[in-house]
Amino acid sequence: MSQELGKALAGQFQMDPAAILESLNKGMWQGRPQTADEIAAAALYLASDQSSAITGQALNVDGGIAFY
Repeated sequence: MSQELGKALAGQFQMDPAAILESLNKGMWQGRPQTADEIAAAALYLASDQSSAITGQALNVDGGIAFY
């Protein structure tokens, strides 16, 4: 998803897609995009009995970019 977003923004701002993607990644506290496995782990947790007391919450699996 980050690569596609980088391409779209690069076209809009007439910049190199790699530079846009690098800039997006630097904005994340972890400094990298999340992997499919990390997102899947969060989804599996929410689908498990361990999350039975969680209701109506948003779980951001975004490396900390939501803090900005």
